[in-house]
Amino acid sequence: MIGIGLVHLLHPAIDPSYNQPLIIVFLALPFFAFGLVQDGIARSYDWPSLAMLPTYIWRPLAILLLLVAAVFAGRPASAETAAFVAVAATLLVAGYQYFHLRKRLPQQIPPGPSRVELKSWVVVSLPMLMVEGFLQLITSADVIMVSFFQSPDEVAVYFAASRTLALVHFVYFAVRAASAHRFSAYTHNQDLKGLATYTRQATLWTFWPSLLAGAGLLIVAPLLLRLFGNGFESGYPLIALLMIGVLARASVGPADALLSMTGHQRTCAGIYAVTFVFNVLLNLIFIPLFGLAGAAIATSCAIFLEASALAIAAKRKLNVTTFVVPLMYSSGGRADED
Repeated sequence: MIGIGLVHLLHPAIDPSYNQPLIIVFLALPFFAFGLVQDGIARSYDWPSLAMLPTYIWRPLAILLLLVAAVFAGRPASAETAAFVAVAATLLVAGYQYFHLRKRLPQQIPPGPSRVELKSWVVVSLPMLMVEGFLQLITSADVIMVSFFQSPDEVAVYFAASRTLALVHFVYFAVRAASAHRFSAYTHNQDLKGLATYTRQATLWTFWPSLLAGAGLLIVAPLLLRLFGNGFESGYPLIALLMIGVLARASVGPADALLSMTGHQRTCAGIYAVTFVFNVLLNLIFIPLFGLAGAAIATSCAIFLEASALAIAAKRKLNVTTFVVPLMYSSGGRADED
C-alpha cells in the first residue's frame, strides 16, 4: 500500500507508460515475500523440491502459461496484462508452498510452546536483508538507469536482452539457494575442511554450467530476441556485453552465501553497497556516452568488482578460495589448506 501511494504521489515524475503496471505489480509483493519465507523454511529442512521448484520453475512457468491464456482470452499483450498475471502466479505458487509446508512441518516440529527472539533475529537478519536488497538493486539498476535516459522502446530492448540472460543466471541463483544452508551446517560443525571442499564443488557447479549455458545462449539469442517482436534483435550485442558480468559472478560461485552463512554478512552487505553505488555512477557516466551499450558495460564492470571483492573477502575471512581458476588445479580442497 505504501508503494502504491508513492506511485500516486510521484505520478507527475513517472513516465505514464509505467504508472499502471507499477501499481498492479505492487499487489504481488506480500505474496512474493510470503513465498520467500516459505522458500527459506523448505531449504533449511533440505526440501529442494519445495524450495527450488516453486521459485525457479513453477512461478515462471505459471506466468508464461497464464499470459498465453490471457492473450487467447482476448486480453492485450501489454505490460498491464503481464503485471496482473505476475500477481496471480505469485499468489498461486505461494499457496502451493503453504499447502505442502502445512503437511510436512508438523512431522518435523513437535507441538509445544514457542519463543520469539526478535532482537537476535533482527541483528542477524538485517545485514542479510541488505545483502539481498543490494543484490536486487544491482540486478535491476541498469534497467532503471536506462529508463532515465532512453525511450520506453529502448528500455524494452535492454530489458529483453538482460532478462534473456536469466537463462544463464539461473545456474548461479540455483546453486546459491541450494548451498546456503550447507555452508551453515559445515560452519556449525566446525568442519573447515568440509567447508572448503564444498565451496570448491559449488563454484565449479556454478561456473562450468554457466559457461556452457552462456555459449548456447549466444547461439540462440537472435531467435529468442525475435520472439519479443520486431527490432529486439538489436539487443544481441548487449547480451554479449552483459555475459561478461554474469560469468565474472559465476567464477566465484556463491561466495556471498558463503560469507553470509559463516557470520560475515556485514562484510557481504558492505561489498554489495559499494558495488551498487559504483554501478549507478558508471551508468550515469556511460549511458549518455554509449547508450544501451554503456549500461551493459557499466553493469559488467560493477559485477566484476563485486566478484573480486567477494573472493578476496572469503580468502581473508575464512581462508577459503572461491575463484574458479585455482580451484580447477586443486583437488579436494588441498589448495585451500595450502
